[in-house]
Amino acid sequence: MVAAVAALALVAVACGKSNTPTTPSGNGTTPTPSGSAEPITKKGTKDVTALTKFGIEADNEGTSEFYFDPTFLKAKAGQKVTVTLENKGTVLHNFSITALKINEDLAVGKKTTITFTLPATGDVPFFCEYHHALGMRGAFFFGSAPQATGGGQPSGRTTY
Repeated sequence: MVAAVAALALVAVACGKSNTPTTPSGNGTTPTPSGSAEPITKKGTKDVTALTKFGIEADNEGTSEFYFDPTFLKAKAGQKVTVTLENKGTVLHNFSITALKINEDLAVGKKTTITFTLPATGDVPFFCEYHHALGMRGAFFFGSAPQATGGGQPSGRTTY
């Protein structure tokens, strides 16, 4: 009986909420944001084609909503950008762009600035490696604006 209670307590602790992220899957790889099965929490679109510097907030509403604001950024192919990332949430967040080998952790209340050049072709998805499955994903896009409905993905795209 004591062993059963101890086992249940251990399971409850393992399944409980934690403010520290778990490491990516045991094989050491970073999860990718691809697949239409994962949601995107849409918090706006911003045209940054005329900008070289701008900000992106990483945030969460308790445990109910994880997102980047803005979620979609209209940019120019080949554009060099300087992005100030700010964690306005209550847990550790991350900003990753697999194609550009960017992986930046953002401690609660902290800011960091990164500079990179967008590729000449193709959209550039970004995500939080800890909360991507909870909707914390977005993208730089070069074509048409994101749809107002239908999952918040840029038109014609199905796998951010």
